[in-house]
Amino acid sequence: MSKTANSVLVQSPVFLNIITPKPGSPAYRQFGYIGRVAVGFPADVYLRMPFSADFFVSAYSVQDTLVTLAPTAEPVTTGYSTYVRLRKIDPQAIGITANKSPSGLPFGAINKHNYLLFGYQAAGPAGNLNFALTKVTRQAVGNITAQTQRVRIALPLALAGSQLRWIKAIDDYFLVGCEDAGLYKIREDGSVTCVFAAPTLATTCYQWQSTVYVPESDGSILVSTTNGDSWQRYQGMPPVLRFATYHAVGDSLVGVSQALGPQLFTLNWRGPAYRLRVLRNDGLGQGEVRGLEQFGDTVYAGTTGGLFRQPTKGFFVTKQ
Repeated sequence: MSKTANSVLVQSPVFLNIITPKPGSPAYRQFGYIGRVAVGFPADVYLRMPFSADFFVSAYSVQDTLVTLAPTAEPVTTGYSTYVRLRKIDPQAIGITANKSPSGLPFGAINKHNYLLFGYQAAGPAGNLNFALTKVTRQAVGNITAQTQRVRIALPLALAGSQLRWIKAIDDYFLVGCEDAGLYKIREDGSVTCVFAAPTLATTCYQWQSTVYVPESDGSILVSTTNGDSWQRYQGMPPVLRFATYHAVGDSLVGVSQALGPQLFTLNWRGPAYRLRVLRNDGLGQGEVRGLEQFGDTVYAGTTGGLFRQPTKGFFVTKQ
């Protein structure tokens, strides 16, 4: 899920759904392709599209080497779009890399300066992690242009089996989780630094109040207050925090966990200490909550059972 100034955007298999809130009842539109060229949306529910205020990114399957970028505003009716052609920057490219963590992060990330980063697979010797880094420029009448370069992390032989698990945009840089190879920081100029060299099965990554958090599946959590350049590891995180996704709703950080069915909670950090408050989830059923967006005075929850909405005031009610 994402949103623009006027609408809430919901990705579902093969379709992009646009909900425009209006007095009385919202307007709802569903589209199966982008612009004048019939480029389809992903059928794979795990191939989640990156969104920003200016553009979004689509690939029909992980075998694609042509990735579509389209303006977020009126994305399927203007006809304006551009492409990242992976084989133009790397003739050995064979497809994109999907997010392999349970966090539900998109297959790529867009930072605040409209740089896009996503991973791709390439033929040839194992041991390299490959990325496409694209500078996207917004033009007049909703058009966008893209300049792409290849970024490669050459892993030592002992770590050649490490895989890309997730990518997260933090301010003007990207953090990349790479299993045994640790964490890498990729900047807008394409430079790469290993910022955490120990193995980590990190499940997700998010920033809250200038601190970056990386929960791990074994119950530890990595914390950085230095823009990802250095990290401290803390132990003892409960299961509800290990596999949750995190969303900003108003001034609050809201976590969504599937550990015991759909569970919603607010989370307040004080360094490594935290306070958790479980919220009511009446009416969501037992489907997984895949997205959460606030639009005006309403919170929208995208689930495997449908799209739900609730007034923001009623959303922050503690579960008894």
